[in-house]
Amino acid sequence: MGEIEQGDWRSDLIFDIDYIVEWVCETNGRCQFRVAPATLIFHHVTDLHIAIDWGKGRFQTAIHEISIAQMTRSQIENQKICLDRPYYD
Repeated sequence: MGEIEQGDWRSDLIFDIDYIVEWVCETNGRCQFRVAPATLIFHHVTDLHIAIDWGKGRFQTAIHEISIAQMTRSQIENQKICLDRPYYD
């Protein structure tokens, strides 16, 4: 992290996630899974926008735990931050 007193602001977005490594299903239909804990960190985050869409279930579906299905990135052409390396959107 940066030194706030010196005007060195930094913003990291940190996700504490669990990755399902393997599903272990029994013949009776019961399933368990093996989990690998992980931390996903994005450094120098700017212009953060997060949207959660549970769909249009017309109030007929229960909310479930959030999962990350996909992440994409594209390099910023005329970046104004982190000039010593590529910066991504």
